[in-house]
Amino acid sequence: MTFLVRMLLLGGATLLAACSDAVDCQSSPQPVQVFLTDAAGSPLITAAMAANVGIGYYHNGQWVSLPDARVNPATTAVSSYDALTISRETGDTTRFWLGNGASRLGVIQLKTYVDNSPCNGWTRASELRFNGRVVPFEAMKPGYTLVVAP
Repeated sequence: MTFLVRMLLLGGATLLAACSDAVDCQSSPQPVQVFLTDAAGSPLITAAMAANVGIGYYHNGQWVSLPDARVNPATTAVSSYDALTISRETGDTTRFWLGNGASRLGVIQLKTYVDNSPCNGWTRASELRFNGRVVPFEAMKPGYTLVVAP
């Protein structure tokens, strides 16, 4: 019996040691970050209106606002990690409304996948649609630039 207990303890210690390497290399997940510009490249969201911009979606007929949605006043980028998580959980069917107070700036839809890398394995976007149009992006860029015609 003592041999079995020692083997279980040794096995448990080995598992903990193996897991600690993966935990040590994890960094924070990357959010979806969207830059809205017009055809001339000027940002559609200004620093002055940044506090009023938000992202939300309908779930079972109820409006849900994403609490982590933020606009960086310096870059005017809209970002949210919750949008990735919710898209993954709902099968990529959720449409997110990006709005400035009462006016709607557009609808974002994401296709996602789970990156199962030992380090930094998070939910990531594989496709982004804005108002139904696929927006090309490079996975290594920190965000997606959406050009919205005036």
